[in-house]
Amino acid sequence: GAGAGALALTGTARCSPQANDDGPKTAAFLSTLRLAPFGVLGTQLRADKTVAQRGPAPDETTAIVDSGGHRIPPPGSPKSAGGAARTIYQWIGISEDLAFPAEVTAAVRGVGDASYRHYGGGRHVIHAFGPDLRKTPGAWDDAVAALASTYCNILSAFVDSGLQGLRLLPVSGGVFAGDFAHRMPALTMASLARGFELLPPEKKAALLGKHVELCIFVEGELADFEGAFRETAR
Repeated sequence: GAGAGALALTGTARCSPQANDDGPKTAAFLSTLRLAPFGVLGTQLRADKTVAQRGPAPDETTAIVDSGGHRIPPPGSPKSAGGAARTIYQWIGISEDLAFPAEVTAAVRGVGDASYRHYGGGRHVIHAFGPDLRKTPGAWDDAVAALASTYCNILSAFVDSGLQGLRLLPVSGGVFAGDFAHRMPALTMASLARGFELLPPEKKAALLGKHVELCIFVEGELADFEGAFRETAR
């Protein structure tokens, strides 16, 4: 039934600390990845600072990523969130809450953690705690490693959810990008590829049959991400 079981967490995902370099599978994953010209809820921030609906809202077979995990450990709360995260919390009905659900708080404690939850009504969210890249200025390898761990745990939680679609976003974008802001598209693609490589073989295989989108909310960032996508596809 759709009772309490539907609201259960699949648990915090765990990934291998060592990348298993499986070139063909990684290339296959990147080739199935789709770039979406809208955020995880189907909206886009346009050049004139208005927000428009550019794509469909997520359906009941799709999980979306909330990368506001830094707000989850107390005293953080949905109510204190702003921007894109607040819009997600409004969508799942927790935007006025003073704390996240206990299972989410227990699972998302630090950088790299990711956890899936079904909020009812076919609204599926993977909460993720991305790194603050302002703390690793200029250290490309460190940034890739921290982001790869986060992406791996997101992908692992998604496979465990049994859902068919995933709407990713560039984790640690915006204010958290720091010195990496202008390199975020290339950093995102490199980290996502490495995150896939950290998955166990059975999860890599499962992902290749899924529909995964990288959602770009800000219209002005789309061209740069399209460029990074083309570079990765070579």
